[in-house]
Amino acid sequence: SRDRVLTEDELAKVLPLMKYPAPAGLSGKLEPEDHLRPAAHRFILLTCARLREVAEMCWGDVDFKSGIWTKVPIDKRSLKDSKMQRIPLSDAAMKLLADLPSAKSAAPEDLVFPNSVGNVEGNWSRGTTALQEASGTTDWTRHDLRRTSSTILHALHTPIDTIADVLGHTNRSKRTGLSGAVEHYVVATKILNDVEDVRKVHLDRLARVLDTIESRAENDAYGVDAA
Repeated sequence: SRDRVLTEDELAKVLPLMKYPAPAGLSGKLEPEDHLRPAAHRFILLTCARLREVAEMCWGDVDFKSGIWTKVPIDKRSLKDSKMQRIPLSDAAMKLLADLPSAKSAAPEDLVFPNSVGNVEGNWSRGTTALQEASGTTDWTRHDLRRTSSTILHALHTPIDTIADVLGHTNRSKRTGLSGAVEHYVVATKILNDVEDVRKVHLDRLARVLDTIESRAENDAYGVDAA
């Protein structure tokens, strides 16, 4: 099975490009303010989400007060009895969303990362290829970004069950005899100052690692220019 992850050097090259507005040269015929794919790639890194979860994500799925993203299972958005994953977002992921142009004006059913006409983006390969060409990296996919971030979480000694919860692989509450409804109470943990969602703790650490890698790369570039 594929086990490709991006190295620290590769992340240092691509992270400065994964932002909004899109860097010059990556937006093609679109204005940088209308090109959301670079930021969406970064969101995948910050959340370990699947591409389709990000592509089909609606503004109504995000609770900005609690910082919770309710991910509707792929291909099950129309099923009333489908089980949803509620995942806390890191501060960095929340800021990325808040900085997008439609964050305050979009309707709940509007997509967070739509294409230029407001529909689900279908040409992700073009966006990934543009990032690869601009950064001088090759042979990685959007799913490799998800794998890279989960690998970083493992390097940070994040418990395996916590990583699995973030990835949405299984409902870990079943192992302890708890009701699956326990996921409805993640918001309740915010009521007590001494109770933190362990997933957010580790996702915040992941975000700091990515920021450190990006900052180090920018400092190195500045040093070369200064010389």
